[in-house]
Amino acid sequence: RTLTIAATTFVVFPALARAQSAHFPWTASDKPPAIARVSLGQPMTEVVRELGAPDAVDTLDAGAVSLTWFKKGISTTITQREGVAIVSATKRDAAELSGIRVGDTHEMVRAKLGEPTRQQGPTWLYESGAWAIAVQFHSQRDAVVRIGVGLAGRTQ
Repeated sequence: RTLTIAATTFVVFPALARAQSAHFPWTASDKPPAIARVSLGQPMTEVVRELGAPDAVDTLDAGAVSLTWFKKGISTTITQREGVAIVSATKRDAAELSGIRVGDTHEMVRAKLGEPTRQQGPTWLYESGAWAIAVQFHSQRDAVVRIGVGLAGRTQ
C-alpha cells in the first residue's frame, strides 16, 4: 500500500513496520515478569500457598523438583538454592506475558516482543541477562503451546 501526505509518498509494509517497532520490553537489570503470580526465586512454600497443592511432584537431578498443576496449566521447576528456576503456562487462560498467551501466532508474538534472541527448534528465546522468556510453538500449527520464564540456561 502507499500513503500520500502533502506530496510525500511513504510505502507502507504493515508486517515489517510492526516487527521493526516491536521490542523486548525488559532489560537485563529488570526483575523478570511473573507467570500466574509465580516469580523466579520464589520459595516452594509460597508457590504452593499461591496455587494450592500441585497435581504432580517429580524429583529431578541435583535436588530440584518439578511441580505441575494440570488443570491450571502451570508448571514450575524449583531448586533449594534458587527457589523457582522456571515457571511456565500451557493454557490460554493460565497466564499472559507482555500480551502473549498460549494460542497466539508467530506474527502476534513477533509484533509484541520483536525477533527472538535465538531459536531452539520450535522455541523462541528472549534473553535478558540472568533470565529469559521462552515461547514454544506447536510443531505443526502456528500457535504458542507454552510460555515460560526461567533463569538463564534453564528455560527448557
